[in-house]
Amino acid sequence: MAEREKKQGFANIRAEAASLAAHLIRAEAGVELVGPGVWVPLGRGRGHESKLLTALALYDPGALPGMGQRRVDGAAGPAVPAVVREIRVALG
Repeated sequence: MAEREKKQGFANIRAEAASLAAHLIRAEAGVELVGPGVWVPLGRGRGHESKLLTALALYDPGALPGMGQRRVDGAAGPAVPAVVREIRVALG
């Protein structure tokens, strides 16, 4: 796959994740974002939505594999395998 196609594919995934996160936050659900080099802990509300969208906008999929997780506020996050890329949603 060409580099341009990879970048476009990731841009689409990022847009879908942002849309889902925004929708769920507005529905008063809890959302957590975990991925290589990024972690936004479970939270709710408009302030949390801003943290999620900022983290997605700044996320670098080319980050070094296995690097430690970093929360949006810069504190160390949980140890999560570098292959995990997901939005966790609390439905209750």
